[in-house]
Amino acid sequence: MRNRQCGKCREFKSTVFTSGGGRCFECFERALMHNLKTVMAREKMLPFKAKVAIAVSGGISSTALSMMIQGIVKRSAALSVDVHLVHVQDREQKTEGAADAVCKLANHLGFPLSTSILDDSLQSTLSAVRDNTDEANLRRAYTIDILTRRAADLGCGVLLLGSSATRVASDIVSAVVCGRGTQVMPAIASHSFHSGCVLVCRPFRDVSARAVTRWAVTRGALIFSGYGGVGARGSSNSGARDVNILSERFILGLQEQNLSTCHTVVKTIAKLHEPSGSGVQCILCDGKVEPFEKKLQALPPRSVSFSNVLLGTNAENLLPSRQCQCADQNGGCGTKNASEISRVREYDCHTSSTAVDGIELCYACEQTIARCGKDSTEKILDAVDRRRLQRRRESMRIQIKEFVLSDDE
Repeated sequence: MRNRQCGKCREFKSTVFTSGGGRCFECFERALMHNLKTVMAREKMLPFKAKVAIAVSGGISSTALSMMIQGIVKRSAALSVDVHLVHVQDREQKTEGAADAVCKLANHLGFPLSTSILDDSLQSTLSAVRDNTDEANLRRAYTIDILTRRAADLGCGVLLLGSSATRVASDIVSAVVCGRGTQVMPAIASHSFHSGCVLVCRPFRDVSARAVTRWAVTRGALIFSGYGGVGARGSSNSGARDVNILSERFILGLQEQNLSTCHTVVKTIAKLHEPSGSGVQCILCDGKVEPFEKKLQALPPRSVSFSNVLLGTNAENLLPSRQCQCADQNGGCGTKNASEISRVREYDCHTSSTAVDGIELCYACEQTIARCGKDSTEKILDAVDRRRLQRRRESMRIQIKEFVLSDDE
């Protein structure tokens, strides 16, 4: 939109995008680059003095990613990052135009280019697959394997992919539509995953294809792109290509009504694959519980770990490995809480033995309980009751869900 006021900097610019808050290109680019640098720093996608490979296919996303990485490396010379471009040419898909565009991009950016071709044995294996979706998945797996092996041969420990949030969401929808919803790998929606000795990363996982295309068009990256759009998706078989095109159009259509559609799909599938032990919380403050080894190292000599109390351990085993010097003296910290410990254990004996399994306390709450003494016992007992009630409700919720989803024959 021409000659409008930016919703961010409140200045009248020649180009202001109506979608995404009505921002000018300068504010849009600043926010995009900030998010990209934050993700890359958090996931360690650009290690110090390392070799990084960028997978380029001639598409808009990989071209935009290469140009952004070139700008980041050029401005941050202290990183001393050596960047290589890797490309896989597929004879079945006839990507001669993409190969020319990749060579032009490498010459423009000044990055060395390494091109690989799917050999005839892989082509014959892929042509023998009858199912179109299986053929597309195998072709993608072969491509990733070739890219990672090529990156490893070049000495690169990180491989960057240009998959945007729209592409990842489309892949998830395609897998669900084809009946593979329960077999979607966690790596399909993660920022990074390991393939051999190479860390494969997706810097654009939280960036929609619309935002990437907007940046590429404004920065003139289309002249280095051999193809683009939904027509380039899929393999040579029309069935798999049609499924990928329909899924991407479905995501793009939903984004017209809700801009966060692709982000919602990606984050949902990532939540489904979270490990069960990653969400352990303290029963007193609902904070994150540290690992036992970390808590044991942080314990001072005079503190007592009350996690063992809740787990029903004997009172003589409550002290950590670094015992207090006055533990054997009368009135020392070894016997100060003995009555409260016995009271908790007696309460535990009258309750279910499985009711207190897995109860954890954070380090701060353990220190508070150790200082409070008698006042903390009532709080512990209330927390145990609260935990037991929560587990009963969760068990009932699971039983109801299994009953509703069960097939009545």
